[in-house]
Amino acid sequence: METILKEENQNQKKKRGHPINPDTQKIDQSRESYMNFVRRFRNSPMTKKGYTDRLRNLMQYCNLPDVRAKIGVQVGDNSDLLLFDNDSRKIQNILKCYMDYQYSRGLSPITLRSHYTAFKRFYQSNEVTLNWGVIKDCIGITSNLKANIDMPYTYEEIHNMLDKCDERKRVIILLLASTGMRRGAISELKYSDIKWIEEYRIYEITVYKGFKEEYKTYCSLECASAINSYLDYRKRYGEVITADSYVIRKQFNRRNRYNELIEGSDPNDPPEKHKVSHRDIEGLLYQLVYDAGIRSYKDKVKRMGDRHKNMAAHSFRKFFENKCLEGGVDPFYVSVLMGHKAGIGVERHYYRPDSIQGENSLLQLYVNKAMAYLTISDESRLKLKNRELEMRMQADEERFKRALEEKESKYSSLQTQLQTQIEQLDKKINKKLGLT
Repeated sequence: METILKEENQNQKKKRGHPINPDTQKIDQSRESYMNFVRRFRNSPMTKKGYTDRLRNLMQYCNLPDVRAKIGVQVGDNSDLLLFDNDSRKIQNILKCYMDYQYSRGLSPITLRSHYTAFKRFYQSNEVTLNWGVIKDCIGITSNLKANIDMPYTYEEIHNMLDKCDERKRVIILLLASTGMRRGAISELKYSDIKWIEEYRIYEITVYKGFKEEYKTYCSLECASAINSYLDYRKRYGEVITADSYVIRKQFNRRNRYNELIEGSDPNDPPEKHKVSHRDIEGLLYQLVYDAGIRSYKDKVKRMGDRHKNMAAHSFRKFFENKCLEGGVDPFYVSVLMGHKAGIGVERHYYRPDSIQGENSLLQLYVNKAMAYLTISDESRLKLKNRELEMRMQADEERFKRALEEKESKYSSLQTQLQTQIEQLDKKINKKLGLT
């Protein structure tokens, strides 16, 4: 029954215009037009990949038998042929037909806008002048679409996902929940990007290390424990963990109960070979959402901007933000911990997290306020909240003691001054009376 439902789900995806495997359309990356297109994004691999996927979609459309017969060109994997000898009217007609085609298959105007942006970049980078206003009209109006009121995951939903996880998946889920990092950052995270903090037994994590978007965040106690357990598992299999090893790697080769070999990777593979892709993480998350019962294969998604209640990956970021705010972390620091530059405005030019120590440091804010609320285990969360309450009570008691000591000190000082004045007055009186 489950197999039938999965097939139905795949058929629904086909109808909506989402290719099951976008890599089926090959692209010759040595072509001049492609190099012009992606040159700007050479230091931003995720943006480059996103734009390239949109170009693949256009090439895939042009290679459809009906479209190929109409345009009279066999595009194949050659992006140069998409220039059509700079015939602007022909290109515009193809792009408009492409938009209409995808719209008829269920893509929303908001999604089509990302296709439009990629194509505009491709033709502008290759110095082809088109009437982009006319092409944009094919997207449709997005201002009248219903707002997407998607929700963060609940503790129960994340619990259900963790129940379906092996050690590797558990690390991924807890990283997303306790750090708020984007799913694209997971596959890029290396062992050298995580730093063990012995005092709190958690990791400081540098996200997008070496890029302009670099920022630091922290993980919870249970996430740090899951990472350590996963790394120990890999070491037992014979892998040598180095600074260049990825925190999340491909599964090792293994055999199923029928003694059939399931290919993954060898423990001795170099890091570049055992790296998982962004799409691997994406597929894993989508599968967990269905396995955990958060979504059902029977559900039909209405298009025109409507979404599921929970976005598969982004709901973890919403969970992180809401729980940090619930824990009393200032919104400014929440934005910093999430690497959300837009949320910290002009302050990002002056704010340097590493220069701030004490209770307002990112580490102390995370440990003292946020971590208890970002812990998924009910028992662990209760212990952390009790510890947080005890720490607050101790802090209040210490403040009361200091205030009492200050008052006693002030009273003692006044008493001493009064005693000195009385003694001085006695001396003056005795002197006048001739008693001394």
